[in-house]
Amino acid sequence: MSAPQPGMSLYDGLCCIHIPILQWATENYIVRIDDLGHGRYRYAAWDSDENQGMEPNIVLLDGFVHRDGSCGNHHYQFDNEGYSYIIDIWVVSEYEGLGELRVYHEGECLFSERFQHEIYTQPM
Repeated sequence: MSAPQPGMSLYDGLCCIHIPILQWATENYIVRIDDLGHGRYRYAAWDSDENQGMEPNIVLLDGFVHRDGSCGNHHYQFDNEGYSYIIDIWVVSEYEGLGELRVYHEGECLFSERFQHEIYTQPM
């Protein structure tokens, strides 16, 4: 199954959304970030061959956004039991692509994969 297309159903447990921020795909994962209001963000991820009507592999709450300078680059960070999930958004970058998903455990990078395409991005 390919990455979910706009208009496909979203897993019922994720339907409480203030503003959908992004839905991007790496080679192995589909990542979604939602603004839940009041500066709170939610991260959900699926294997790349699943659609978003299925239960996500992981859902993390209480993430935050960090602005990286004045050119628009920023990242979202979600922490969970010693793990940090970081989603880099590259607006102006020496790197090719949209951004990168990185997972750390107690400061050590366990996983890093660049986003290959966007499914949805909230206009700025």
